[in-house]
Amino acid sequence: MGSNAQFMDGSLLTVIEASKYHEINHIYLEVNPLVHGYDRDGRPDLTPTYCVSDYMKPSFAKVNYLLNASTENWYAYSLIPARRYWKRIFDYKFIKSNILKKTSQEYRSYDYSLADSAIGRYSGRGYYALINIMDEESKDEKFPWESLTNHLDDPDWNEDVQKVIDYCREKNIELTFVTAPMNDNCFVDYDYDEYHNYISALATNSRCEYYDFIMLKDQYFGNSPELYCDYEHLSDAGATKITQILALLDSGELKKEDILFSTYVEKIENQ
Repeated sequence: MGSNAQFMDGSLLTVIEASKYHEINHIYLEVNPLVHGYDRDGRPDLTPTYCVSDYMKPSFAKVNYLLNASTENWYAYSLIPARRYWKRIFDYKFIKSNILKKTSQEYRSYDYSLADSAIGRYSGRGYYALINIMDEESKDEKFPWESLTNHLDDPDWNEDVQKVIDYCREKNIELTFVTAPMNDNCFVDYDYDEYHNYISALATNSRCEYYDFIMLKDQYFGNSPELYCDYEHLSDAGATKITQILALLDSGELKKEDILFSTYVEKIENQ
């Protein structure tokens, strides 16, 4: 449950809202180093927040989510639509298409196929399939790390993930942390083991399982361009393959210790 652009407060809302409408026994919660740390007071761009809230039915939880995604310093920017799109306020075509989209029957009835485009399609059960694959230019792209390890103790993220843990425990929902694969070139200038160890300790202390698929051995996943659409997003083929691996882990046909390296350094040394 999550996406590469989804902050933990979005995951918390999704967990709470999904459990209102469905009987849930097990949640696989995505944790991602690229969106680990966030400072609400310094987060005026709420695009990842809108990616969640725009398709959520009205509720007090949704209002609370929007009000707490940033501080009051940014309310004018984040909550007023005209201010949200101020850079395109004189773009007639954009304004017209946005109004038509959000007043359409599809949008108002939560028809997620409205998000279909040339790069992907909604494929059901919350899954948006990216149909393009990594090209030669993006194959060597590196993520511009800004000392991510400084954000590992981010109080907002830790507060929200603890709320997810407590909620699942209260509702008797099994919780598993999952990190999706990313292209190895992403971590050339970053000590990934520090992040891995941080989440591993969190999972252990919370009595939860953690599947870090960045640690997958090459024979199970690998670094092939067709498995990715860019350095951080899986293609439809990659997402299908990782879902199959997750299902085999869940059924016991695969063992975590057999398919995952224990450290990222070990993984690189064995390539």
